[in-house]
Amino acid sequence: TDNIICVHNGIDFNRFSRASIPPERRAELREEWHCDDATVVIGCAARLVPDKGLDVLLHAVARAHTVYPALRLVIAGEGELQPQLERLTAQLDLTAVVQFLGWREDVPTLMTGFDMFCLPTLREGFGYVFLEAQAMGVPVVATAIEPLTETMRAGITAVLVPPNDVERLADELARLARNPEERHRLAVNAEKHVRAHFDQEQQLQQLAAVYRGCVTHYGPGAHTG
Repeated sequence: TDNIICVHNGIDFNRFSRASIPPERRAELREEWHCDDATVVIGCAARLVPDKGLDVLLHAVARAHTVYPALRLVIAGEGELQPQLERLTAQLDLTAVVQFLGWREDVPTLMTGFDMFCLPTLREGFGYVFLEAQAMGVPVVATAIEPLTETMRAGITAVLVPPNDVERLADELARLARNPEERHRLAVNAEKHVRAHFDQEQQLQQLAAVYRGCVTHYGPGAHTG
C-alpha cells in the first residue's frame, strides 16, 4: 500500500463558479421556467437512461409536491428513456410541475437557477455532476452508493438516501424545500469541501508530482509493470 497514491478527479472552477455567471441569469432562467421567487426548483442534469434513477425521481417529486406544492423539477439531458419519462410525468399528473429541457451546453448557467440538485442515480463512475453542482453553490440530494459516499459526506455536504427509496427521497426533498437554512448550510459546506479536495489545478499538480517521483525512483524509460 505504500506504493499507492490516490489522486481524485478535479473540477474546473473557471467554468463551474457562480461568480462567472451574470447574477441576472438566475431570474431570467426562472422566468423561462415560469417559476417565481417562492418556487423551489429541483434541478437535474443527466443522460436519460435507466442507471440514473429518473423514474424514482419523478415518483418522489409527485409525493413531495403534495406536501410542498410550490415545488418544480427541471431536467436537462437527452436519452433513450425520454418518451417513457414524459409518459410517466403525465401519468403522475406532473405536467405542470416537471419540465424537460433537452440537451444543454450551458449547465453551469442552468445551475444558478436551481435551489437544489437531485439525481437518485443507481451507478456512477465518479459523479462529476454532483461536485459541479456543489461548486456552483447548489445543495445536492443523491444516493448513498460508491463512489458518491467517498466524494460527499452524508448530512454535512449532501443528503444521501438509499437507492430506489421513493419515500425517503420524497421526504428529503420536501424537508429541504421547506428549509432554506438547511439548503444554505449544505451548500456552504459542500462548496468549501469541493474546492479543498477536487480542484482540477491541484489534481494536475499532484499527477505531475507522481510522474516526477516515478522518474526519480525508477529512472526515465523504466518499466514498473
